[in-house]
Amino acid sequence: MWFAFRAELKPMLALAGPMIVAEIGWMMMGIVDTIMVGPLGPEAIGAVGVGGIIFFT
Repeated sequence: MWFAFRAELKPMLALAGPMIVAEIGWMMMGIVDTIMVGPLGPEAIGAVGVGGIIFFT
């Protein structure tokens, strides 16, 4: 059982690695957007949040 799992781990990470990096990139983009509009006030932060939710779906 453990051997079968170890045999599949490397190919699975090869496929999942780029997806993990892409998802972290999307999350970082949302954080940076929020930081950039932070000085504009709560309405702008709310707009970025709603826009991010719509964009991600």
